[in-house]
Parts: sequence; structure tokens; C-alpha cells
Amino acid sequence: MSDWLELALGEVLLHAPECPSLLARSYLDSALRSVGNAIGLETFQRRLLARSGCREYPLDAPVGRAVAGVLGVTLAGTPVAYQRTRDGIRLEDAPKEVGAVLLAEVQLVPSALMDAPQALQDAVVNHALARLLLVPQQRWSNPALASAFMALYREAKAMLVSDSAAAERAQKGVAMPRMRGLRWV
Repeated sequence: MSDWLELALGEVLLHAPECPSLLARSYLDSALRSVGNAIGLETFQRRLLARSGCREYPLDAPVGRAVAGVLGVTLAGTPVAYQRTRDGIRLEDAPKEVGAVLLAEVQLVPSALMDAPQALQDAVVNHALARLLLVPQQRWSNPALASAFMALYREAKAMLVSDSAAAERAQKGVAMPRMRGLRWV
């Protein structure tokens, strides 16, 4: 999976071009946590041992789950700069010490939801923009546009909640009754 949060950052900056990218990224991270809480995503801490000179580390998810986003990475308790890769993370600077604990906080989603990551990205981007455009007295502030993004966020969240519940039922093997004609099957 590509790092859709980086794509989302570009989308946010398209609507708030004068906003500093670090601030926009902060709002995206907050929106991912908020959307994750709303639809029941899990936060998972992946512990890895740092290897001297190694910049790339895989992030595997438990069975039936996929990594939706990386919320942060620390090395021996200190936050470090990183980028998402297809299968994990790439640290900006390779660790010099061997055996230090590298801790990645990731948000997990049922694997079935990752078949359509666009819905998750839309919800996160719309929520981040709804909040970011409400920041008072900034050049990118636009309360009218913020309310439009909030409405889009609520719609996307409702769809994700429904899809997430369906994915959970499918994973557990629970079949929901369906109507066929005039009877339940």
C-alpha cells in the first residue's frame, strides 16, 4: 500500500496552500486518530530492535488486519523522522546504536476495509480540512468551506462505520439476515 497519508497531505495543502505542511500533517494525524476512534480502528504498537545502519523496517499487522497509517515512531523513547514505505517504515537517519527499541505506533483497520482505502482517506482529509479551515485569523481560514468539509466528513464516517461493522461480522463469520422477496434468509 502506498502511503496515502502523504497523498492526503497534498490534498489538504491544495485547499489550504498557505498552511505550513507540518501543521497540516499534525491535523491529518489528529484526524486519523479521530476517524479511527469513530469507526473502531485499533492502535497497535509494533516493537522492533534497531540495527546499526539499517533505515528500513517492516510493519506486519495481526491476521485479518492491515496497517492504515503510522501515528508516530520513537527510538529509545525519542521521536524520529520517518516515511511510510509499501511494507513498513524508512527512518530518515539510520540508528547508530544496536538493540535500542524502535517503537512504531500504527493504526490497524480490518483487511476488508483496505480494499477501498479511498473512503478512509476521504474521511481523514475532510475531517482535517474541516478543523484546519476553522483556525482563526490565518490566511487559509475559511469557515464556510470548513462546514462543507464537515458535512462530507460526517457522510464518509457514516459509510465507514457501516463498512467496518460489516467487515468485523465477516471476519467473525457472522451472517446478517437478508430479505429475499418477503422473507428473511
